Amino acid sequence: MCSGVSSASASLPTSVQPQAWEEQRKEARRLENALDVKLGQFAKLCSGYEQSYSRGDSGLATDQLMDSKSAELERLLSQLSDVNDSMRNALGGRNDTRAHTLTRHRDILHDYQQEFRRHATSLGASRDRVQLLHGSTERSSLLGGPSHNTSGALLRERGQISGANSAVSSQSACLLL
Repeated sequence: MCSGVSSASASLPTSVQPQAWEEQRKEARRLENALDVKLGQFAKLCSGYEQSYSRGDSGLATDQLMDSKSAELERLLSQLSDVNDSMRNALGGRNDTRAHTLTRHRDILHDYQQEFRRHATSLGASRDRVQLLHGSTERSSLLGGPSHNTSGALLRERGQISGANSAVSSQSACLLL
């Protein structure tokens, strides 16, 4: 009878762990599905960022929307990372089929993090382009020139920078000799 009590108490933690594991696995799948949808939406917003400025939409509203979507994605990625850590702790170092499942969830998290970083980098480049073009438009309007000639102004500026870089390089080469 005493051995029956000890075997029942020994089986309790193992029966509780699979339930905790299953709940965490379901939460991970829920977060992965939410991230999949929200990353798709974020990608569409990022790709249309520059066009929203050219349509005359409010830049502040667009930036606020992008910032809120970005913060939401960061929050979801953090939650998924926490769930993965909880799953790893629930696994307790055992190497069974759940270890493979955990590895797959970690890979999915890594893929989502990379995709988010790629879109965030693209968004940053788009913001820089919009700011450069917007600033160029303001300058040409102030100078009395046509505001639609922004690409010409950018090419001239790029040429000037390239020329300055060449001059600095040739001067530094002369100094080294």
